[in-house]
Amino acid sequence: MRERVPGEITPASAVQSATFNDDVVHHGAELAIDMDLETANIANPTTDTPSPWLKLTLDKVYCVERVIIYDSSGSTLITWTCSEDECDICTETQSHCNSYSLTVRTEGAAPYLSSISDCRFGDTVKVESNSAFGVNEMAIIEKQGQHNFSIYKLYL
Repeated sequence: MRERVPGEITPASAVQSATFNDDVVHHGAELAIDMDLETANIANPTTDTPSPWLKLTLDKVYCVERVIIYDSSGSTLITWTCSEDECDICTETQSHCNSYSLTVRTEGAAPYLSSISDCRFGDTVKVESNSAFGVNEMAIIEKQGQHNFSIYKLYL
């Protein structure tokens, strides 16, 4: 089991483009966020979706600072660092940055949000790849000190 890191956001749900062998019990999207390093989702390409994806939905808009993917040993595999515009600063332990892309965006109703340069506001986090992929665990880290910002701005 993995322990939550400081500032980690608990996703409300996880979905993926297609599940390997349609086996959601052993390869479903929720396994990427179940805190169990021994399980993993497997998102598969299909004819309609040649670039498979995994999308995590959050319970509200957050100021996302980093997104981390862990391997089965609990070691960091990929870390994306976010800016105001996107989460495109990718660091890795192996050559995975070229195979994956990450977006953070708002799909629900967005409150008025001011610019903060070292995070990306959003209520969904989506990882895409150019081939089938699995995630043992994924953590979304909120910018500390910003968690009440969007709620505060709603009432100005």
